[in-house]
Amino acid sequence: MSYEGYEQILCKNGHYHTVDAMEVAYDDTFNSSWRCKDCNAPMAWIHSVDTTNDAGTPAYLELKTAAEFCECGCGNIHVKTPGTYHIPTGVGHLIE
Repeated sequence: MSYEGYEQILCKNGHYHTVDAMEVAYDDTFNSSWRCKDCNAPMAWIHSVDTTNDAGTPAYLELKTAAEFCECGCGNIHVKTPGTYHIPTGVGHLIE
């Protein structure tokens, strides 16, 4: 039986990322070696979402601070400051 899905991840500062579940499945050091792409902080929370046959449910995350955007001279919109989320306690796994 196959498994398809992804991991929802929050760093200690509340930045949100997703990672393919297969990337995590074969890496015993993933939780301790992962670093946030926004601030280089370690992982604080992880939640597995199984998308095999639509079996999984993503965790609802409560926004803490909204992202800030800027528009450069060529008209492209960029993330100036990424948004952050409160770390949930009722779902997923807290990383010590």
